[in-house]
Amino acid sequence: MLGENQSTCNAVIGSANYDIGHVFSTGGGGIASLNSPCTSNKARGVTGQSNPIGDPFDIDYVAHEMGHQYGGNHTQNNNCNRAASAAVEVGSGITIMGYAGICAPDVASNSIAMFGGYSMQEMAANITIGNSSTCPVTTPLTNQPPTANAGPDRTIPSSTPFILTGTASDPNGTASLTYSWEQMDNAVATQPPQPTNTDGPAWEPLLPQNTPVRYMPNLPAVITNTTPTWEVLSSVTRDYTFRLTVRD
Repeated sequence: MLGENQSTCNAVIGSANYDIGHVFSTGGGGIASLNSPCTSNKARGVTGQSNPIGDPFDIDYVAHEMGHQYGGNHTQNNNCNRAASAAVEVGSGITIMGYAGICAPDVASNSIAMFGGYSMQEMAANITIGNSSTCPVTTPLTNQPPTANAGPDRTIPSSTPFILTGTASDPNGTASLTYSWEQMDNAVATQPPQPTNTDGPAWEPLLPQNTPVRYMPNLPAVITNTTPTWEVLSSVTRDYTFRLTVRD
């Protein structure tokens, strides 16, 4: 269907009249050409499911495959079509470009409705300086982007809960800002994460919150002295790299 959709879109719509094409079906799974908007492969995207309705289809499949078209690679650390450079999420992954529910051990049955920070970095590079940067019509916005500050590097004791705290500024005000902290370590690591892992992801991405503060692990787990499967403190010396993404 990839080639058929490309030919059909060009013939019916006209290649000069669209930037990206995608076809839906009741077949199984999906596939798409990476970094393809604005190129000769811009309609090579397919998403299919026997019951193509609701978030399990729209988020887990359609947005995922369109994410590939815009330049996003798989983000799961598990060895199921892993993309080494982007494998920053624990287990199956949980954001749109992960494999939640289909790549055991699974973080969850379905993805959360969020592109991760690394995915947005890949897509931004593609549409600004990459294959898909050749055909945009740029429209100025009155709303200005926020500026994020994740704060300085820290050294902390092993096996000790900690808090990530960032800040943000926005010329239009900060009331509407949301924040998400995500780990950016992509080395292959045992999953679910273990306290003895010396590299790789150990912290599950969460949906954006209205606070720049994240408890590591979550506060209820700290209070009850329990260890969440996908939020694991290190018992050995290692580095963590975290990204603070601020959305407006």
